[in-house]
Amino acid sequence: MTRASLVPTQEYGRKATWFELFFDLVFVVDLAALAAAQITLSLLLARRAQGQA
Repeated sequence: MTRASLVPTQEYGRKATWFELFFDLVFVVDLAALAAAQITLSLLLARRAQGQA
């Protein structure tokens, strides 16, 4: 018996709805925006501390 035959080809059970997938996408985009804002703020504060701004 090969390893590939042990892997199920179809899973039964609950599937994610479009709303859940959309919510996940919104969460990831918001998290990325928050991270970008944090990086920008950190860079601005570092420049100001060095007297470059």
